[in-house]
Amino acid sequence: MRFYYLSLFFLTQIIFSQSKDVSGVVKDTSGPLPGAQVVVKGTSIGTQTNFDGYFKLHVPDSINTLVISFVGYETKEVEIIKNNEQKEYVLEDNLLLMKEVIAFCYFYPRYIGLHYFGGVNHSMNGISIKYFDPYLLSLPFISKFELGYQIKNKKNNQLYAELGLINIFYFNKINVGVKALYSKINVGSLVDFESVGVEVNLTKNLIFNRNTILITGFGKSNFKNNSINNSNYGYTIGVNQNFPHGIKATLKTTNWQNYWQLQTEVKYSLKEINMFYKFNKIENYIEHNIGIGYNFNF
Repeated sequence: MRFYYLSLFFLTQIIFSQSKDVSGVVKDTSGPLPGAQVVVKGTSIGTQTNFDGYFKLHVPDSINTLVISFVGYETKEVEIIKNNEQKEYVLEDNLLLMKEVIAFCYFYPRYIGLHYFGGVNHSMNGISIKYFDPYLLSLPFISKFELGYQIKNKKNNQLYAELGLINIFYFNKINVGVKALYSKINVGSLVDFESVGVEVNLTKNLIFNRNTILITGFGKSNFKNNSINNSNYGYTIGVNQNFPHGIKATLKTTNWQNYWQLQTEVKYSLKEINMFYKFNKIENYIEHNIGIGYNFNF
């Protein structure tokens, strides 16, 4: 029995000797930085600093480098010298990133948008509401939700919804965003269409000065008219182009295997006022929508 306890004791010592304790305080020139990321380089081992900027980590004995980062500051790699080491780590401002984040918040305020629009060819009037929030997640992420509904009568109506997370992450100078989409169109015997999908948006320009956004995605649809009754998967490609003077245009096409869908939108914004034209073609079904709206900033 004594041999068993001695073996267990020495085994525990060997295991703990394979790692070292590292602690410290992350700060800038004005004081501690709560919420800074501290990661053991090349691993998924990491933690965040507490309210006082303090952290503590168990680091494998074979690794001697920590990576410390915080939004708006230069990422810093520091060397671990010895076990139970405790130091202060000072991060320096990244002025370019800070300017980008500040400009991002300035040019993209939180707002609720209300729009009225009508279908030119099918005389369906509708409304949509959009919620846009650059502060919902950690900067520089933004979120967008939009819900629209058009109706003429019980057999002629449309519903669409969109949830977007824009600039989810910034990788190799490319901003990435994701959107979840839902659409349902019911126009009597002309078309009964329903689709769900996901789009990925890519842009290589600065987040507050981007001009071109590439669109790709996939989804599933159910389409029914006088000649077609299909349930298909499809893929989407497209482009979103921002022009001077508040003009933005979107063109995208979806291949639903047995048929095509083409969508375009031209939007003009003058301060809080928005005007837009939308075109949607699914096989032989074509619709045009013209609308106007107002954004309430808060």
